[in-house]
Amino acid sequence: MIKNVPQLLSVIPKYFVSSIVFGLLLVNTSAQYDSYWSDSVINSYKTEENANFKSQIIVGDSLLLLFEKRDEPCNWIEIGIRKSHYQSAARDDNGALSTVNNVFNKYQSGICKEDHLLPEIYLAYARTYMNMELSNKAFAYIHKGFESWNDRFPNKTVLMELYLSKGFLFDNLDSTVHYLSLAYELAVNEDDLKHQQGALNDLGYAYAVRGIYTEAETYFRKALKVAQKREAYIQVSSIFNNLAGVSENNQQTAFYLDSAFYYASLKGNLNAMQMAKQNSALFHYSNDSFQRGYDELWQSMLIKDSLYNKQKIRAFAEMEQKFQSELKEQRILYLDTQNKNRTRQRNGLIGGFFLVMVFAVSVVFQRNRIAKERKRSDLLLRNILPQEIAEELKETGRARAQDFKKISVMFTDFVEFTRQSAKLSAAELVYEINHCFEAFDYIIEKYNIEKIKTIGDSYMAAGGIPIPTNDSVKNTVQAALEMQAFIIQRKTEMDAAGKPAFEMRVGIHTGPVVAGIVGIKKFQYDIWGDTVNTASRMENHGEIGKVNISKATYELLKDDPQFTFEGRGKIEVKGKGEIEMWFVSFKT
Repeated sequence: MIKNVPQLLSVIPKYFVSSIVFGLLLVNTSAQYDSYWSDSVINSYKTEENANFKSQIIVGDSLLLLFEKRDEPCNWIEIGIRKSHYQSAARDDNGALSTVNNVFNKYQSGICKEDHLLPEIYLAYARTYMNMELSNKAFAYIHKGFESWNDRFPNKTVLMELYLSKGFLFDNLDSTVHYLSLAYELAVNEDDLKHQQGALNDLGYAYAVRGIYTEAETYFRKALKVAQKREAYIQVSSIFNNLAGVSENNQQTAFYLDSAFYYASLKGNLNAMQMAKQNSALFHYSNDSFQRGYDELWQSMLIKDSLYNKQKIRAFAEMEQKFQSELKEQRILYLDTQNKNRTRQRNGLIGGFFLVMVFAVSVVFQRNRIAKERKRSDLLLRNILPQEIAEELKETGRARAQDFKKISVMFTDFVEFTRQSAKLSAAELVYEINHCFEAFDYIIEKYNIEKIKTIGDSYMAAGGIPIPTNDSVKNTVQAALEMQAFIIQRKTEMDAAGKPAFEMRVGIHTGPVVAGIVGIKKFQYDIWGDTVNTASRMENHGEIGKVNISKATYELLKDDPQFTFEGRGKIEVKGKGEIEMWFVSFKT
């Protein structure tokens, strides 16, 4: 299954063209210099790759205004054609169609005599209708594009893209390969590496979707070489994804997927990075490598979070760019009238300064808001995970599972919880549990114990993770004793008020565990191992108001003068046999 449909549209960096536009507005140039700058702007807008489509649409609006004011209809048409491509790529099909209609109407008016633009307009129509899945209309406009083509036209890329577009409209493989091959041959003759890569990738895709994977891989490999020669790393990543989709060798597939992520990360493209990780997760999961699949999926989720934050920042940048576009419109009007009305000039400057100040305030406000949201996110993450694990996630994108040799695991449980809870309303029950667990949270924080989770009326915590300490066993027992003391005091208060109250058992066992993050949604830090099971048995075989510990915990604390121990002997435990247990308390 193919992971990426080949992308035929080219895009450009959003700020580069904007700076050129602004330069044109400020510089009083000669006709020859004007022509040079106009050509530079158009070529940059049409030929660069990997920019943000929505930003390019905004830039296109500025350029259309510029060339309208400069009375350059042919340049206006060229920008309109490219803008429609960006709108199609951004899935704004109605906007793209409206733009192409405006372009075609201006061309039909006869004010632009450059007939080589007509096949470009028809190509724009064809692409728009292809995106709208109106194949018959797309085919008709491709036909018009070929009819209006003349070999004397300088821009052969239009002919290449007409071939590429026509190839995709055929269900028949032979016809598809024929037109894609024509596009490739023309690109070779023109020494056009970009379209050579595009044609080869499209040929690979044509074979792949029909299940002819050997041929598909051959063409993808050829496309890869060209993309690497161009140093078009996002396209390299995309092609590696495609190669992974058709490879029948698992080792080779894994290499392709790792390479897809590597090249995407070179450009910092979060969309491509996320796609590579999602594909890798699917591959490893389908090959029963569940842990690796989980790790890859988890990384893709982290990238998605980064992408979401980046998109918020990008949306703000686009808002800023819209403001700059409006400011440029005002600048054009100002340049047209500056010699007629000095007062208006002064007012315009004051108004412009006011707008800049308002926008500057909004920038500061938005940045502060983003900073606050980020702080809230960090606090939420640290509330869910241990701080060290949260930092590892933020720094490396993943958290390693770890082995710990000496962890004290504690379980608490309210005795006869069902019977007692029946005496309380739902609101009273939730309040009482929360009141108790909130107190437990403060106690374990005091002793540097890590809360693992709550399961109904049971509270689970562990000492010695994620950072082992020499006093973790003692701290866990001290925390357990304080928690038990709190519940005893709480029962005294509730009894005096004539209200039902909880009583509690607590159990602790010390031993090795494995710790790590589990889950995709509502994920949590958890621990596993026989130590956890034994700690749960300590709680089950404890008594109300007592803290029950295992032999392993007792051996580590028996010489501590702060505690008193009451031996209970060996007690039969289901699934464990006989286990020695002790009650522990503070020495009075």
